[in-house]
Amino acid sequence: MGPIARGPKAAKQASNAPKGKNKKTPAPASASASPAPSPKKKARRKTGPGLKTANFSDNRVKKKTFAEKIATWNQKKAEYHVKYPEGHFSVRAPVNTKPHRFKPGTVALRQIRRYQKTTDLLCAKLPFQRLVREIAQEMKSELRFQASAIQGLQEATEAFITAYMEGANMAAIHAKRVTIQSKDIKLTSWYSNHHMLTGRGGSSNTAIKATFHRKLEQWGDAPKKYAEYLKDELLLNKVKCMYSDNIKQKNMLVYLNEYEGYPGLSDWQLRNIRKFLGLTYRNKAPEPSPELRELATRIILRDLQSSLLVQTGYRKVTSHLRVNHQITIPRRIVREIVLELDSTGVQSRTLDAPRLRRRFMVKGPNRIWSLDGHDKLSKYGFQIYGIMDGYSRRILGFFVGYSNRTQIAVGKFFLHVVREFGIPKATRADKGTETKLLGAMQLGFRRAVKPGLASSKALAFGTSTKNQRIERFWRTLIDQFTNQWMEYFGDLDKRGRFSEHSKYDIMALQFLFMDQLRRLLQQSITICNKTTIRRQRFRDDYLPTGRSPFELHRYPLNGIKNYGSPADPQLLHWFEDKFSWYDDQSYLTPRVREVCEDVVRTCGIPFNLGDLTTGADQHPEPIYELLREKLYTLAVAGEGIYPRPRYLGGLRRLVEEYQAAGSNLPRIHYQIPANLAGEQERDINITQVEEVGSESGSEEDTDMED
Repeated sequence: MGPIARGPKAAKQASNAPKGKNKKTPAPASASASPAPSPKKKARRKTGPGLKTANFSDNRVKKKTFAEKIATWNQKKAEYHVKYPEGHFSVRAPVNTKPHRFKPGTVALRQIRRYQKTTDLLCAKLPFQRLVREIAQEMKSELRFQASAIQGLQEATEAFITAYMEGANMAAIHAKRVTIQSKDIKLTSWYSNHHMLTGRGGSSNTAIKATFHRKLEQWGDAPKKYAEYLKDELLLNKVKCMYSDNIKQKNMLVYLNEYEGYPGLSDWQLRNIRKFLGLTYRNKAPEPSPELRELATRIILRDLQSSLLVQTGYRKVTSHLRVNHQITIPRRIVREIVLELDSTGVQSRTLDAPRLRRRFMVKGPNRIWSLDGHDKLSKYGFQIYGIMDGYSRRILGFFVGYSNRTQIAVGKFFLHVVREFGIPKATRADKGTETKLLGAMQLGFRRAVKPGLASSKALAFGTSTKNQRIERFWRTLIDQFTNQWMEYFGDLDKRGRFSEHSKYDIMALQFLFMDQLRRLLQQSITICNKTTIRRQRFRDDYLPTGRSPFELHRYPLNGIKNYGSPADPQLLHWFEDKFSWYDDQSYLTPRVREVCEDVVRTCGIPFNLGDLTTGADQHPEPIYELLREKLYTLAVAGEGIYPRPRYLGGLRRLVEEYQAAGSNLPRIHYQIPANLAGEQERDINITQVEEVGSESGSEEDTDMED
C-alpha cells in the first residue's frame, strides 16, 4: 500500500489554522453550551494540590464542554488520498491538523495513519469474521479514547475496507485493536514471519504471541496452534514431573528450554499445557469451599499425628498439599489450620532465639557430599544414614536399617546413590570405621577418572562440627520428624515396656515400625527437597535462594559448574557384583518375620499394620506386648529366634573373607590412604574441599576437567 497524502482541503485548513501554542479554534455558537468569554480580567488560582492552573471568569471555569470539542473536531475533516493496487481512492475522514495529546481522537487517528501501510500484511494472512461497526458496540469499553475517537476510527476503517477489500474479508484484529495499540501490529509481523517492524528508536520488536491468541480466542477466531505440542506425551510427562517437584512456571520454562530439549517452547504454551493437565499453583477463589477446607484439615491432622508435619511452617505445608495431594488452597487458610492444630509447634518456632550461622560455601552441585549417620533412634533398633549435596542441600539418599555402623551397610548404600547421581568430586564424613569401605570406593572411582589423584582431593574426614551442612539437617529432622518417635519409644522405656538390652523388644519394634518409618522419612525428605529456600538477609551474597534443593542440584544456575561425573561402569559393576550378597533392605531373619506375621494374623486385634503411627487411635502397644512375649518364649524353647547378624570387620578383612570363601575377588588395586585405613589420627584440611578459597590457580579445581 502506498503512502497516505492529504487532499487540498486538508492543506488549506492547515494553512489557515491559527498559529501559536495556546491559541484554539473557536467552536460554533450552536454547538456551544457555555457562555461567551467575559471581558473582565482573568483570575488565576490553583484548582488543587498538584493540579494545573485554571482560568476563572466570574467564578466559572472557562473551558470547552465536551459538545464543543466534538463540534470543533468534526469541522476538522479533510480528504486524504490512498493509493491502492486497483487505483486511486479518496475519502473524507477526520484529520487533526494540530496533534495534541489532550485533544479527542488524535491518538486513534495517528495509529490509523501509521498502520495503514502494513494492513496488506493482515489482509494476506488473517481471515475476517467481524464488521467494523462492532467497534462502537463491543469494544467501546476497551478503548482508552473518547467517543469522537471511536467515530473517527470507524469512519477511516470503513473507508479503507470499502476501497481495498470490497466484498471480501479482512483481518478482525485490524478492525478491533491493531489500529489502536502499537504493540498489536507487531503481532502481524510475527504472524507473517518475513516482515519485521521497527519501533520509534528503530530497534526491532518481538511480538507477544500470548496476546495475539488470547484476543482472537475472545473473538471466536483463535487458531488451534497448541494442539500439536499437547500431543507430545514426553513433554506432558516432563511437565507433570516438574510440577510434582514443586518447580514454578518461570523456572520450569528455563529448564525445559535449556536442559530437556524444548528450546522453542514459550511461556504461553507452557501455561496452556498446565491448563490442559489441570496443574495450578494458586487458588484464585477468595474463600475455598467448606469441603476443600475440611479435606485439607483432615490431611494436615493425619500428617501431624504421623510426625510428618510436626513443627512445619505453613509454606511447606502448602507445597505439601499441592504436590502430594493435588489440593490448591490459599496460604492464609493453611496458616489458620496449622495454627489451630499445631499451636505448640508454631510457638516453638516463633520464640526461638536467632542463632549465629556460619558460612558454608560450595561452588557447585556434586563438588562435595556430606555423609553422616543419625543415631537418635539407634537404641530402639532404627539407624539412619544420609548423604547430602553441599551446594544445593538436596538429600541425595537416606538409609534406615538395623545398622549404620558397619562398612558393608554404608558402602552398599553409597553404591546405590552413585548409581543414580554419579560420583562427587569429594566426600566429607566423620572419622568412623563405617566410612573406610565407602572412602575406598570413592577414591577408586576418582582415580579411575584421574590416576594418581591425591586422597586429600577426594576424601575429607574430621569432626562433626566441620560437617555442619548435614548436621544442621539432622537438627531439622529432629524437630519435624524424629522427636515424636523418640518421645513414644522413650515412654515405653520409662514404663518398663522396653529395654535396649533385650533383642526381642528391638525385633518387635522393628517389625511394627521399620517400614512405616522408612515411608514417612521418605515423604519428609521429599518435602524438604522440593521446598523453596527462603531468602535470608546477610547471606544473599553466597547462599542461593528462591529455588528448591532439587532445582539447584539438577538445574544449576547460569555460571555454576556441575562438578559431578559418571562413575566408571566397569568399576561400579565390579563393586556391586562383589557386594550383591548383602541385602541392605532386610532387617529381620526369615524365621523372626514368619513368627511375627503369624502373631499379627491370629491375635484378633483389628488394625492395619501399614497405618501404624505414634498418634493413631488404635495404639500398637498390645500387639507389641504379644510380639515380644512370643519371641522370648520361642527363643527359650530353642526355636532359632535371633536378630539379623551384623557383618563387622574392616575393608581388608572383608576382602580376605571373600577370597577364603572361594570367590575370585582380587584385592583393590589402588593405595588406601593412611587416614582411611585408620593408621593415623589426622584430619584432612577441610578448606581443601569446602569452598572458602579462590578457584583460580588451584589444582583441585581442575582435576575433574581432565
